Amino acid sequence: LASAKNVITVGSYADKLNKMTSSSSIGPLVNHANPEINPEVKKPEICAPGYFIYSSRSRFDYNFEALVYNFEQILQIKNWPYLFKTGTSMAAPHVTGVIALMLENCPKMTREEILENLKQKAQSKPKKHDDSNMDSDEYESGMGIPNAIESIKLGCGN
Repeated sequence: LASAKNVITVGSYADKLNKMTSSSSIGPLVNHANPEINPEVKKPEICAPGYFIYSSRSRFDYNFEALVYNFEQILQIKNWPYLFKTGTSMAAPHVTGVIALMLENCPKMTREEILENLKQKAQSKPKKHDDSNMDSDEYESGMGIPNAIESIKLGCGN
């Protein structure tokens, strides 16, 4: 989990299952200079789809051969440049895109304004990653799932 105080952190959830992924770290933020838990700083702030995301692969991906072997058997494709990935690295671009659209509309928005906007328009939270079928809490999924269209509509200074 990114624990920098001024970084917007993103949790990962499986959108088709509506569950947080087990690979998504949970908060709260830990102050590494003074390792006491600070419950005032909740991380992640928001969550986005990050499970089984179709993504490009790097030719430097050390696991590529092991991952692609089964896909090649199934799909009979050689030199397949794409694969399915899971994690917060797959979830973060979703939120980055929403924020980019917000900033295109309101270029002078601050980090705090962006977070408030995302919070006001966030949709429901996914379930916990376990089998409890309970809603995730703010330390797991932050404010919930961003609503891109409503966040952009909210406008500057609202």
